[in-house]
Amino acid sequence: MGGLTAPAPRGACPDLLSPMASGDGFLLRVKPPVGGLSATQIAAIAAGARKGGNGIVEITGRGNLQLRGFSEATAAAFAEAMLKLDLAVPEAPAERVRNILVAPLAGDDPAAAPEAEAIARAIEAGLRGRRTLWSLPAKFGFAIDAGGRLPLGDAMVDIRLMPAVDGWLVGGSGLSRAVHVAARDAAATALRLAEACVRLWEMRADDANRLRHLAARDEAGFWRAAGIGPTVPAVTPGATTACRFGPTSYDNGVGTYALAAPFGATSADALEAMAAMMLDFGIPSLTIGPWRSLHLRGMPEHALSAVAMAAKPLGLIGDPEDPRLRVAACAGAPACTAGSVPARRDAGAIAASLAPGGTRIHIAGCAKGCASARPADLTLVGHEGRYALVRAGRAGDPPAETGLDLDAAIRRVAALTGPRA
Repeated sequence: MGGLTAPAPRGACPDLLSPMASGDGFLLRVKPPVGGLSATQIAAIAAGARKGGNGIVEITGRGNLQLRGFSEATAAAFAEAMLKLDLAVPEAPAERVRNILVAPLAGDDPAAAPEAEAIARAIEAGLRGRRTLWSLPAKFGFAIDAGGRLPLGDAMVDIRLMPAVDGWLVGGSGLSRAVHVAARDAAATALRLAEACVRLWEMRADDANRLRHLAARDEAGFWRAAGIGPTVPAVTPGATTACRFGPTSYDNGVGTYALAAPFGATSADALEAMAAMMLDFGIPSLTIGPWRSLHLRGMPEHALSAVAMAAKPLGLIGDPEDPRLRVAACAGAPACTAGSVPARRDAGAIAASLAPGGTRIHIAGCAKGCASARPADLTLVGHEGRYALVRAGRAGDPPAETGLDLDAAIRRVAALTGPRA
């Protein structure tokens, strides 16, 4: 590799070859391969995060690992190491658009569609091999659901593939129609939809560069541009299933264990210890779900309880009732220059004030709301070093209250969610 591309501008999507400057140095993302990360790959990521960055590892809602605190030189060295482990493709434009979210239990859950991983790999190969697709927006993404015990639901992507009776449905965000194809044609169809997006965007000079924008403008024209027909009514995916943290047995001698990092962040040391744990228990792979979840897959069923004990000292969450699972938080200040409050640091105190129940909290360092694009029951938004409170909305929505310091924010959250038992 000849070196990194120009650093990504603020507000863009960084990747391994295009890191983005932030308040604590450059941040970059590792996009795991289809089928998940091996213990060897995880150990290498951890070592690189410690040596070249600040040791913080974040789990993103798109199934990636985000590492912080790099310099340009250490980011380049880390990228070289990851390329040798097949954790990226060397063509920077192809790596930028390699945004494929696969159901985390695909290939592991016997109840999941067996073709899901093969379809994902075919899309990955198509994105690398078709240069016309390298001009897709960096936020443009594909999702391959697999049904089974943990479907993706309505994960926020552009093109979505779902298993159906006698085949697959291929559609996307904002489309009221989809196309029903055989499994062998699913990847090619998804890539044709992406190519139609590129052609239509090249004809217009505006910022409406997501599939939902094209669908809203002229859905029939979109399908004509894709050269696909006839279509069928799209199946609206159900609300995103709550991740089942903790153990799941497949009743065939094999199981999986889902863990969460508090507020989406862990350390290189914890990641390295997880890699060692995978080797100890014979766990072949780890995948990442849109719930910022870590899925240890393919382990012997008898090892599930031992894995739970081994994960506790790592600071990871396996208890589905842990209140921290109901709180989304970005890094905040000082790691992010846009943040005016230390969102992640404050998240622990705010989570401790939550009463049992289903209330969802979003703590945002600024109005961009990077930790969650979805509305939350309560959103605390940093503004000039204090918090504004938004009810049933997003970080950028008008607040109901402003000027709250941390103590006041904790009291308001406690009052609105009820006292802890």
